[in-house]
Amino acid sequence: MGWGLGSLLRASLRAGWRPLVGLALLIAVAGGALLTGVEASRRTETAFDRMLIATNAWDVLVNPDDGTNSPLTFQTVADLPMVERAGRVDGVFLAPGHVDSFDELEEGFIVFATDGVAAYDLGRPARIEGRLPDPDSVDEVFLSTRAAEMEGLGVGDVYPARILNEVLIGQVEQAGSEEEALALLNSDGFGEQIEFEIVGTGTMFDEVVVDSGFSTGSMLVTPAFWEAYDQPSAGFYGAFVDLKPGVAVDDFRAAVEATVPGETIAFQTLPSIEAQAERAIRPQVAALRVFTLVAGLIGLVIVGQAVSRRLQLDAITYAPLRALGLTERQRASLALARTAVAATAGGLLAVATAVVASPVAPVGLARDAEPAPGLRVEWVVVIGGAVLVVATVLAIAVWPAIASTRAREPRRQRASASSWVAAAGFAPPVVAGTRFALDPGPSNVPTRSTLVGAVTAVVLVVATLTFAASLDNFIDSPRLYGTPWDTIVSVEGDGEVAPPDVRRLLADVGAPDEVEAYGLLKPGQVLLDDISLPAMAIRRSAKPIQPTLTTGRLPASNDEVALGAVTLDRLGVDVGDTVRVTRGEDSTDLAVVGRVVLPAVSAYPGADKTSLGEGALLTERGLRRWSPEFSPVGALVDLADGTDVDAYVDAVDDPEDDIVMSSTVPNLPSDVQSLERVRSTPLVLAGLLTVLIALTVVHALGAAVRSRRRDLAVLRTFGFTRRQVLAAVAVQATLIALVGLVIGIPVGIVVGRLAWSEVIDRFGGLVDLVTPAGALALVSLAVVVTANLVGVVPGLRAARAHTASILRAE
Repeated sequence: MGWGLGSLLRASLRAGWRPLVGLALLIAVAGGALLTGVEASRRTETAFDRMLIATNAWDVLVNPDDGTNSPLTFQTVADLPMVERAGRVDGVFLAPGHVDSFDELEEGFIVFATDGVAAYDLGRPARIEGRLPDPDSVDEVFLSTRAAEMEGLGVGDVYPARILNEVLIGQVEQAGSEEEALALLNSDGFGEQIEFEIVGTGTMFDEVVVDSGFSTGSMLVTPAFWEAYDQPSAGFYGAFVDLKPGVAVDDFRAAVEATVPGETIAFQTLPSIEAQAERAIRPQVAALRVFTLVAGLIGLVIVGQAVSRRLQLDAITYAPLRALGLTERQRASLALARTAVAATAGGLLAVATAVVASPVAPVGLARDAEPAPGLRVEWVVVIGGAVLVVATVLAIAVWPAIASTRAREPRRQRASASSWVAAAGFAPPVVAGTRFALDPGPSNVPTRSTLVGAVTAVVLVVATLTFAASLDNFIDSPRLYGTPWDTIVSVEGDGEVAPPDVRRLLADVGAPDEVEAYGLLKPGQVLLDDISLPAMAIRRSAKPIQPTLTTGRLPASNDEVALGAVTLDRLGVDVGDTVRVTRGEDSTDLAVVGRVVLPAVSAYPGADKTSLGEGALLTERGLRRWSPEFSPVGALVDLADGTDVDAYVDAVDDPEDDIVMSSTVPNLPSDVQSLERVRSTPLVLAGLLTVLIALTVVHALGAAVRSRRRDLAVLRTFGFTRRQVLAAVAVQATLIALVGLVIGIPVGIVVGRLAWSEVIDRFGGLVDLVTPAGALALVSLAVVVTANLVGVVPGLRAARAHTASILRAE
């Protein structure tokens, strides 16, 4: 009799389509999670690069240290032959309509006025809501996301403000007390009052990733406002510069400095911002990829189990067809064809799931950078992924389809683990449980794949917990990310220490007994091997404070330098090599004496910053010689354990002294912030992996019970009680868990430690590995308990089954 596959498939679908619907839905859920994860990780990874294109990002931000008093004018910068175009932003004196405290002023956002080129044509923000202000409107403003969050404002809201100038601010500073100053500041007629309408919110590309302490937020006012209120400058300006193709950023920097010899100019560069963003977004992309991998593994286990079970049940249904002349190949082809129908339907539904879920991406910091939020799908990736889902399901189904239709041959009995256990005199339930867990038996139960799945899951859980322990230790240990001090003491108000006050400030902050180390922190910018790099130095004191050193030693003379790990790689040098330092016409070789981990340090928010692996550490004399002179940031102070920082500052701040001190926490580098944002990810991941273990064991126990119904029935016939059947299933579950733990724990520890070392090496931090012994003990207990709990249901079914009906069916 001839049989056509098409007619067989149609008849089969008419007779039994409902099980395939369930299988298709399962494939859709697993495939949809996988495709959504792939799409989300790609969208998160590319968001910042797409933002740079969409916002027409500038190449360099030029900040003269003397602001509007600098001999470097905006027009001088714009007229340089290497400049394609330039736009200007000016700082504006603006205060809220009502001020409750000076902290509100000090911690408020920065207000910029634009010339109509900057932020409109060059370096425009990525809009999240609304639009950019009309350049001809006086009272329309645009808020950065950070500023909107600080003030609780959104599009359509009104922000009352006062426009101030240096004279008015001087009057406030001369008030006798804070109460009198606030009363003056809030009085009617003090400063010009205006009500701004917020027409848009979004993010400038240089505000996506910002070190703590520099994340103030910003407001953008229009050219019309600037002119209408007679250019109310706050005394500083910046130039957005777009360079001509092929012009190097460092060549432009040198050209600007050459126009005003001896002038201090700060630069913020696009390559530095890109590198900082890449490091900050990388952990979130990695977390998404790991989630996607876990979703794929779980989906593979669940779908593989479902396909295998479906084919085994179908094989029973197809048994009569063998008597009608269907060959093994025809029956296997029919089984695969049915699976292909379910896989195709599931793949299409998976694509629909990925499309609907696409607005959840990007995640984390990259979400602020997304230039086109909402529904967005890369069809090549999604469709290719759907094809891969279908192909994977079919690949999984090939062997079960063949095995389920093949006539079973008697297997030659070999020595097995269960025979050794029996020879050792263990009780029958232990022998039976060992055989169920470790021996495939004549039914070809997939014991090996079950054990491999259990070991893999334990490896992933242990590796994740080991990684998480090292991550927690890193975030909680400032020394590891280059900040081995408790506070930065500076002059109240401006956050800087005026040069005449340095000696007295250091004498005050270093005197108390609870001070273990202190030193003056100075920012800088140096040119090493023709690459401009952020730099810093710490003035030595009677109790010198030591930056975090990983290799070599700290610089001791002005011809030595220590570099961050990322900078070492960028320059292509190592400890023991030399680099060429240049300033103007002067240059020499500096010996690279150490590898350091640096804090987030910069003269301005709008300047390149040192951070973990980025930047250079010099002696104070070396920095003075090779860097423009910037004001010190403040005095770094490391206090004895248990010392209250605020009480210490109050104690050393003499009210009769004209130096009024304030204390700030050390700036948290953006690299550390990005790691902190994914701090909970490993724990969530460990939970998902625990689900994977449970599913693996559930399938193993369920498959064993179904495949060995005859064995259990025979055992019941020979006197096995229900309690003994449950005991056998418990032994099986425990053995699967123990094999997973014995192999998985040591391998997982190694994998987790290697993964953390790789991550932190890329950031340039100090590696300090931690093994979470307590967590691993809990995991071991949880795995064994979970395995036994999930084995209760199949065990009860086996114990309650009717032996006579099972033996008749077999």
